[in-house]
Amino acid sequence: MKKIALGISNDQAWMHQGFFYNFNALIKPEYCMIVEGKARIKVVSLNEIISKSYKWNADYIFFMDIDHQFEQDTLVKLLKHDKDIVGGLYHLRQPPFSPVAGWFKDEDVAVNQNKNIWNLNYAKFPFGDKDGLVEVDWTGVGCLLVKMSVFDKIDWKKKPLVDIWDNERGVRKVGHDVNLCQRAKEIGIKTYIDRTINCGHLWNFYIG
Repeated sequence: MKKIALGISNDQAWMHQGFFYNFNALIKPEYCMIVEGKARIKVVSLNEIISKSYKWNADYIFFMDIDHQFEQDTLVKLLKHDKDIVGGLYHLRQPPFSPVAGWFKDEDVAVNQNKNIWNLNYAKFPFGDKDGLVEVDWTGVGCLLVKMSVFDKIDWKKKPLVDIWDNERGVRKVGHDVNLCQRAKEIGIKTYIDRTINCGHLWNFYIG
């Protein structure tokens, strides 16, 4: 039986009740354990989850952001694909509400299926094959199942996940999630999205 670490990235000061109810309703295989990343910096939280999952000798990590909602069969569907890296589809929680997954143009420009800058332009995500699978170059970690063997192959213990910054401009060039997918792709590991899995991206609105 495979051991699955339920990696909850608790990097925010609050947990949306939608996540709480959805997590409890999630269909979970027998050998699961909650592995929490408590650091307030997201990439540190993720590395904490990976480290704890190694100590538990997990076979998979199912990364879940606490501002997401998950369908009951999300994890069951992802496991059936038996892919190294496979996630569910979710969108930005603010305009233009773009799908958080895509491709690269000229190796360093992240784009949607229309080859436009992904987070500045909305494009409907492709329907995929008969199982709803779409191969992508990168995706976010809000709903992502990763085999632990991936972290062995990218030599995570020597080089953990990082955000890559443009120090002169003070902006992030490559996020930790894209960095993970890029490093995996360099050694022949593909990333997929199951577009039949639709996750809600939660947000609070304040009126004052």
